[in-house]
Amino acid sequence: MRLGLEQIAVSLETGVCPPFWDVWITSSLSTRETGTVHGDSQCDTETGTVHGDSQCDTETGTVHGDSPCDTEIGTAHGDSQCDTETGTLHGDSQCDTETGTVHGDSQCDTETGTVHGDSQCDTETGNVHNRSKCGQTKD
Repeated sequence: MRLGLEQIAVSLETGVCPPFWDVWITSSLSTRETGTVHGDSQCDTETGTVHGDSQCDTETGTVHGDSPCDTEIGTAHGDSQCDTETGTLHGDSQCDTETGTVHGDSQCDTETGTVHGDSQCDTETGNVHNRSKCGQTKD
């Protein structure tokens, strides 16, 4: 399922996910800075690693689903969202927001935090399609 740009903007501003993110609960807003995790899960708030069917909302990122998220570099694995200071992920993908590298079915604009499309990454320096590094034109 793809996020619309409007939904992403609202999510980034309010911390409230659209209705189809059924695991998300309202109380997560009040636990954003404490790294509280709801569900059958473990969360190391130092590294942001999350295991199990869970959500983890720390100061630097949100994780939903059965996935780990390193909130220092913004790398996400599995069916998850990872919202760090520099980017948002949705879908089965990885995005290192330090280097802008994106893998999988996703788009990550590390400047605006928007995600959509099939492996496109738009940074200050240009569009990259498929499994490539942001900021470099694919040959």
